[in-house]
Amino acid sequence: MKEGSRVLLVDDEEDIRESLRDLLLACLPRLDVAVAPSAEEAHRLLDLERFDLLITDYRMPGEDGLQLLARVDDERAAHRVLMTAYPELDLATRAITGARIEAFIPKPFEPEHVVDLVGRLLDGTYSERERDAAFDATLAELRRRTANEK
Repeated sequence: MKEGSRVLLVDDEEDIRESLRDLLLACLPRLDVAVAPSAEEAHRLLDLERFDLLITDYRMPGEDGLQLLARVDDERAAHRVLMTAYPELDLATRAITGARIEAFIPKPFEPEHVVDLVGRLLDGTYSERERDAAFDATLAELRRRTANEK
């Protein structure tokens, strides 16, 4: 990971936003981490500068994280990650195709997983094959949950 990589964290819950920021700064000290409590604030920050990684929660008041990610171009955020406590098959499909996300972070998140994912995305070692395998596993889990609910 290059010195000064920039990450933007977007979550309407302050405790999650701040704990994730503190985790990343403690474990990946070369990062520069900005935070936003809403998609509206994220757009304001993205209009001012480019970020190497955008991590956003899915469910937020106003514009949700999926809508935010779909509107952000590669010039403003190189990598995209969606956090959610509400895994749904339709959400996963829309996230992969419309918002071009590279990974999901399930809530509650596992600190080691988040640090590893962020580090690997920023240093370029997170491969398309791993991304596809993670999506396949997510979709299989969502299908399993959907089948169990019927």
